[in-house]
Amino acid sequence: MKLGIFSVMDFHPDVQASQSNFYQQTIDYAIAADKHGFDSFWVAEHHFSHYGLCPSPSLLLSNIAARTKNIKLGPAVKVLPFHDPVKVAEEYAVLDVLSGGRLEVAVGKGYLEHEYLGHNIQREDSQQRFIEALDIIQALWTGQEVTYQGEHFSLPNPVKLNTLPLQPNGPALSFAGLSAPGFSKVGELGHSIMGIPYLMESLDSLRPALASYRQGLADGGHDSKKIQTTMGVHIHVAKTNALARQQSQEFLTRYCVTRAVGNSKTFDELMEKQLICIGDPDHVTQQLQTMADMGTTRVLALKDFGGMPFGLVKSSLDLLAKEVYPVLSNV
Repeated sequence: MKLGIFSVMDFHPDVQASQSNFYQQTIDYAIAADKHGFDSFWVAEHHFSHYGLCPSPSLLLSNIAARTKNIKLGPAVKVLPFHDPVKVAEEYAVLDVLSGGRLEVAVGKGYLEHEYLGHNIQREDSQQRFIEALDIIQALWTGQEVTYQGEHFSLPNPVKLNTLPLQPNGPALSFAGLSAPGFSKVGELGHSIMGIPYLMESLDSLRPALASYRQGLADGGHDSKKIQTTMGVHIHVAKTNALARQQSQEFLTRYCVTRAVGNSKTFDELMEKQLICIGDPDHVTQQLQTMADMGTTRVLALKDFGGMPFGLVKSSLDLLAKEVYPVLSNV
């Protein structure tokens, strides 16, 4: 199993010093993850609130790319319905070049009503806008001249990128999925999946969702060895289970109650249902091994949640790197 890092970048001005300081901490976080040998570092795209502070992952990731050497980088997710697909194709082609071909891109439709309102887009149009934008982006990344006529996006005159991604035909794509039917559809299309078990009823719910995904891959005639099954998990590691709980409960609770959608469970319920992974290295390792047994090939650790001080994030990261990842890398 591979292990990466994911930052939603939820910002809490009542307990965090400043936006600029938080951005710098996120950059330092990515540098530390690179030095520890983690697989990848991802940041969320959000708009118009502190739900997530970064509206432009490509700008932040370009800064991180210049300061790291090996770690893969990506947005999780790039919300395609909000953007001109030509600009998305151009920006991420440049980022792939600047990062030395270390870019991956997770794509999705978004889910927050205030973000749709802020972009003056109807949510009922999200599926078609997503499909059209993805078609244009993937066509442009081939290096060919592209014309396109869709319901929401059109290229009546031929367009050809002047900068192509370093990776042929563009960086690897993952599709966001939140349910078994969604997992199945992504599998049928032959794409890698990215999910958040925290939004499910329990960790056991992940098993049928991943089975649905594998069935979708089979139904579509796709090779499962060529895809990634990536799950984002809230993780905090300390020397003992009691200390991990003590260090994280306040911040995970703040994260939960400030989420506009999704989880309504208490900290104890999330622990009982194994939807978060809080504990000593042995506990965390065992829970992630369970996810590997279900078919998860990569876990993204969400660690800087709820305004947690960066010192705690860093100490947990160090333990994850030294005492958990070496075991998982052999799973």
